[in-house]
Formats: sequence, C-alpha cells, structure tokens
Amino acid sequence: MVDLPGHQVVKIFHVGGQPHFIITGLYPSFLSLTPQQASLVSILENLSHYVAAIIVVLAAIIAIIINRRKSTRS
Repeated sequence: MVDLPGHQVVKIFHVGGQPHFIITGLYPSFLSLTPQQASLVSILENLSHYVAAIIVVLAAIIAIIINRRKSTRS
C-alpha cells in the first residue's frame, strides 16, 4: 500500500507473479459502516441467528407433540 499524500510505502503485499497495476483510493465495505455501526450490525446479526435457532427448535417440538397426539388417538 502506498500513502500517496505522504509519498511513502505503508505496506507491501506479496501476491506472486508480476502485477502491472496499482489499486489506489479508499476501499469501503459494501455498507460503508463506521466501527460503531458495524458493532451494532454484528450484535443484530447474532441476535437474529439465535432467534432463528429458537424458532427451529420450537417448530420441531411442536411437530413432535402433534405427531404424538395423532399416534395416541389411533
């Protein structure tokens, strides 16, 4: 990586071969989140995974209960 305003090399990445170009400028994430926003998104993502897991477990329990009630009636 090159610090263009400072005219100095910041980091060198070894990519193999002989690259013939330099990628310059900022490379923001898809959503361009600040660290605080990224933390909130991470928390919400984890929470949504837990909620989805709970829904799957509850659906399985309800399906088992309904299946047992049907089998005891027969």
